[in-house]
Formats: sequence, C-alpha cells, structure tokens
Amino acid sequence: MNEKMVLRFVNGGESMKVKAYLPQQGVLFEGREDDSPLTLALGLQPLLPGLLDPVRMRNDWRFKEFSLDVSVQEGGLLLSGYRGDPGGLPCGAYDVSVELESYRFVNSQQRLVLQENETKTMVLSTKPDARLVCVKENNFDDATKALVDQSRVNGVKLW
Repeated sequence: MNEKMVLRFVNGGESMKVKAYLPQQGVLFEGREDDSPLTLALGLQPLLPGLLDPVRMRNDWRFKEFSLDVSVQEGGLLLSGYRGDPGGLPCGAYDVSVELESYRFVNSQQRLVLQENETKTMVLSTKPDARLVCVKENNFDDATKALVDQSRVNGVKLW
C-alpha cells in the first residue's frame, strides 16, 4: 500500500521544474513567470483488468472515472491515492500516457510497474522543436520595428 508515481519533465537535457499544480487549470514551471498554466492530461491503464475497481467502488466513481492526488514534490508532480488513500493507487503494472499543452514528448507513453510501498518516477523528455521563424525587417511600421530592434529571443537579436 501507499504506492506513488512522480512525473518529471526534461527539455533539451535540462530539468523543467514544476513550481505549481493548479487543479482544473494546469501546471506552472519555474523560470516562466509570464506563462499561464499548461493543461495536463494523464492516462492510466492497468494491465490487470479490474485492478482499480475496488478504489472506484470505495469512492462511488462511475464510468471508469479515476482520480489521484497531485502535488508538487522537488520540481516534479507526485501522484498518489485520492484524498490520501494509501490504497488509492494499487501496486501493479500500468501503461501511463502524459500530454502537456504545447509540448511533445519522445516518451509520452511508458509502462510502469509499481511494487508495494514504491514510488516510481516517469521522466518525460521533450521532442526538439523543428519550427523556424523568419522575420523580415521590411514588414514593420516604425513603432513595431523599433520594438523588434531592441528585442531578443533566447538572448539573440532578431537581426
């Protein structure tokens, strides 16, 4: 009893530290002070049919609904039994899938096997973004050009 999962996010080899999780809104990361919460979706499919049924019955959940407690722990998201239920995430094998708004992961679907009293970590690594932005200097009015002339993207001037 008391099994848990931790989600950790990595972008370009560097840890993306979660600073807050806001239910019904999403995840906020450190170093992104102007960002709004990013929507997080988690899929949890046990390999053993019926593994989660006793938890659903205890909570009177319907239609395969399943909830977990989510909290921030050391820059990651800790997933554990709903409302502190130590049996709320039973040990067993799960196929876990994660989606995070604006990000694509190379390993967004993983199989985790939780042993009794174990906390298992799932590290999600972003896929490189191959998009290219091309800014043409002659397409701006004077005020916008003055602003762009002083702007930087990742510390680099636009032209």
